[in-house]
Amino acid sequence: MSTSPNKRQSGAWVKRKKKGKTAVAKPAPKWVDSTTMDFPKELPIEYEYKQSRVYVRECYPQYYKHITDMLKDGETQAITVTGTPGVGKSLFFAYFLKRYSSENPLVTIITASFKKTGCTSTMTKVAVWKNSELVAQAEMEKSAMMEVCTELSVFARNGLLYLYDGPPDVAPVCAQMVCFTAPDELWFKQNAKDQYHCTLFMPPWELRELQTAAQELALEMNPRYTKHSTDESEEEGTSVADLVERRFCVFGGVTRECLSTSARFVKNCEMRIENIIEKCKAMDQVRDLLSNKDGMMMHPSICQNVPDPMYPDNYTVAIRVCEKVAHEAAVVHEKLSCECTVDARRLDDSTLQMFNLENAQSDFSTADLSPSRYHVPTKKSFVPINSFYCTTSPRELLLFQVTMGETHPVSGEGLAFVLKKLGILEWVSQNQVALIFVVPVNNASNFKLQTVELKHKPNDEGSVRNLHGIGEAKELLLDADGVYTIADLRKRVEEAEDKAVDPDKPLVKDMTLEFLRERLTRYDRSKQQAGEDSVVGSIPQFVWEQIFPRTFRSPCWEPIYPHATSWGDD
Repeated sequence: MSTSPNKRQSGAWVKRKKKGKTAVAKPAPKWVDSTTMDFPKELPIEYEYKQSRVYVRECYPQYYKHITDMLKDGETQAITVTGTPGVGKSLFFAYFLKRYSSENPLVTIITASFKKTGCTSTMTKVAVWKNSELVAQAEMEKSAMMEVCTELSVFARNGLLYLYDGPPDVAPVCAQMVCFTAPDELWFKQNAKDQYHCTLFMPPWELRELQTAAQELALEMNPRYTKHSTDESEEEGTSVADLVERRFCVFGGVTRECLSTSARFVKNCEMRIENIIEKCKAMDQVRDLLSNKDGMMMHPSICQNVPDPMYPDNYTVAIRVCEKVAHEAAVVHEKLSCECTVDARRLDDSTLQMFNLENAQSDFSTADLSPSRYHVPTKKSFVPINSFYCTTSPRELLLFQVTMGETHPVSGEGLAFVLKKLGILEWVSQNQVALIFVVPVNNASNFKLQTVELKHKPNDEGSVRNLHGIGEAKELLLDADGVYTIADLRKRVEEAEDKAVDPDKPLVKDMTLEFLRERLTRYDRSKQQAGEDSVVGSIPQFVWEQIFPRTFRSPCWEPIYPHATSWGDD
């Protein structure tokens, strides 16, 4: 139970009193135009958040506006905000509370956290807010928490809203509710037929977003697993940005692991993923994993929830797609691992070509590429393809991608990464690489030449915001100092170097010459890489039709949406 001076105690809970004050909207808080904000330490959340500040994602204002519009539409009674576990729904909970209470000072907001045990959900803490201030709080004792909720809701004459971290057993009926929770099958099933209850999915983080957050929050991310370990998973001395990138390749857009300050926690999570992947050597094992058979838990980094960029209140289809494609890919892998012939149609001129594969298969190893080998990469960094077949005499690299749709855009950057990893990027210009799409028979005739998405080669006329490590806050500081474009910054840095300015002293506000010079160096490397990567756009594409077992065909299949939301403006 919480206690504090200058508070009236009623039963077992604590209430703060207001004397002769009328709630009015306060001036816009400082964090509104900032990439970070203070985390309200009294906020009830299921899992402790130890940082004092929160990174404000670009999607937060969009989701906030979407939710508040739904609360005003006269039809929505409850909203569930969910997404991949570890994506930061509780952090958005904090953002939503602070902003909503600031913009609606007369509304009483009851926040509560819940702990799920089996099929039962138990309230663990309650805090009540009004006009951005804590009014009352209680924890642990059920009677005290219920007294807080009951008394404060009765006197909430100017509006009442419930904000929950974790699903309750029963949603409140006397007021609207927003519930922030990890995917919960029982909770979803309970609300499936409620036409006044909507569900939104938070998008996974993008790499640049994670790197910027780590910098803005000044996270101390020690790469060492333990002080005494000689087998370190991440080299000491690695920059935070590079460390985040390494984790991103393993965990995807999950902030819990990618931005963790505990190397031990990250290592344990990585070992869990490797153990899960290691068990999936056959089709039935993949199906068992996806269906949670025998208690095999799917790690969120293997199958993530991704919202439709236009309609985030639609249920994600990522898990269904993962189950379907995993099976189809397993069928293809089984066929390609044996001696076989691939009769494929070239997509740019419809000519037929035959590829002969020998009977050989191995897990991928860049250190030892055996000739005439079919490889199934297991690392997330090989996401553009499902598998590849490589021979060194004669030189030939066949990249296979299983897809169920009639379109499948390909990441040019990802393809270039694979070829660089293999050390054979030059094979593309020598016409020794082919990209083969494996599709169902009924889609083969309509399958056209696919788009290879290439990054535009950057130029110095772009905004300084395009530089790695420059977020909104730093962009504003640079703008205030007359530095708007990359060309402006390059000129400023060159002038400072000519004057032999101390690289460790601030050049623009709190940004040192060394820091800004490093931004330009990374930018120049990306320009060079963009030029190198463009060569993959010339890789010839083929389509190879296959018949898959009908029991796994799904007429209502929908595509995964690969990007964060693009709807709505704040």
